[in-house]
Amino acid sequence: MTEPKIYIVDDLEVVRKGIKKSLNLIGYHNLEEVTSGEEILDLLRNNSPVNNGCSDIIIMDTQMFPGKYGYDICSEIRQLYGSNVKIVGMSSDEVYESKWLEAGADYFFPKSGLCELKSFRDTIDSIVSK
Repeated sequence: MTEPKIYIVDDLEVVRKGIKKSLNLIGYHNLEEVTSGEEILDLLRNNSPVNNGCSDIIIMDTQMFPGKYGYDICSEIRQLYGSNVKIVGMSSDEVYESKWLEAGADYFFPKSGLCELKSFRDTIDSIVSK
């Protein structure tokens, strides 16, 4: 199976690096760090959101400064690309889970769960296998 392109969208470098390290540890290497919602929209506009027949994955933070909320960017991505992109919303506050799902995210993952590598791997593997 072809490995999907995974975009890690967060304004904090330490968070992006941590997620990237976790993804590398669980076997994913086609990764790109993105610093804002606007940047991911630009990347998707300039590149096809489908990588060799498998959907790209976007792991995106809720609050990125400056800029829009991640779930607002999620709504825009859904309008532009439908289900060709899989989106994982993240936040340190689980109160945002319903906003992410209403915006069209495929999954919500609490940032606190990133420490639980097996759970994170299970989530990403589940997305890739669909």
